[in-house]
Amino acid sequence: MQKLVSLIFLLLLFSCKKQEAIVIKESKDMIEYESTNWQEGFGLTYSIDLDSVWGKPMRYYITNKNCDPVARDFYLGIYRPKDEHKTERLLNLVTTDNDSLRPFYR
Repeated sequence: MQKLVSLIFLLLLFSCKKQEAIVIKESKDMIEYESTNWQEGFGLTYSIDLDSVWGKPMRYYITNKNCDPVARDFYLGIYRPKDEHKTERLLNLVTTDNDSLRPFYR
């Protein structure tokens, strides 16, 4: 009987498969990109006298005392939208009640 129990124990011992541990290594590869003008395809000259919106030069909008600084910085390429409150503010300007600045914000 002891031989039978030993045989069953050995069969169970050798029949079990080894489980391999799966290790996920974090990749820390550097992402390389060229620093480019993010407004390249917008067709802007950044000249407040040459660029225009609805037939009015950008000077009309940029020099307006009520023009939001975030919108001004966006036009000049100083501010790049990202996931933050300033971008939300910029998007909310599109529906402003100010008729004279609404075309610039859009």
